[in-house]
Amino acid sequence: MLMRREIRSWLYQVDRGATTIWERWDAIHEDGTINSGAMATENEHQEDASMISFNHYAYGAVVDWVYRNVAGLAPTPTEPGYRRTIVSPKPAQGFSFASATIESPYGELSIDWELTLNGDLVTQLNVPFGVTAELDLPSTDASRVYVNGELSTEGLLGYGQYLIRVTHPSVIDYKG
Repeated sequence: MLMRREIRSWLYQVDRGATTIWERWDAIHEDGTINSGAMATENEHQEDASMISFNHYAYGAVVDWVYRNVAGLAPTPTEPGYRRTIVSPKPAQGFSFASATIESPYGELSIDWELTLNGDLVTQLNVPFGVTAELDLPSTDASRVYVNGELSTEGLLGYGQYLIRVTHPSVIDYKG
């Protein structure tokens, strides 16, 4: 659903200029015309039987999934409001980079990660004052983790800006 470009997918909407989530997968038809919003109903006398919103939150829940499962920023259930944040970027086939910013109650929490040409995962992380970042990085037995250029075994980071490099990261293969 997320990576497809055909109708009934998220990228179908993006390819047609969407900056919000539509109520109908086919709100704009492939030929560029706008869907009338008409719905087939049992009561043919019902005049208000339509649905055509170009800003529909119900389907927008995918954005939360992207923040948590692609970009890798998620609050913990025990310390909500991102006071303690799980940092877990998930590179995968088709996802070689991601960037996300959250305006938390403590300030701007942001992540920007990419898989480099040599296969390392490089992450820039900004942790606001009062927040603890709990690292859950996609490492393997062959991985080394460097935080600001130094080999690290730490799993928690406090306030600051960090450059994190993971060598030989785990990359998800959704096909196999």
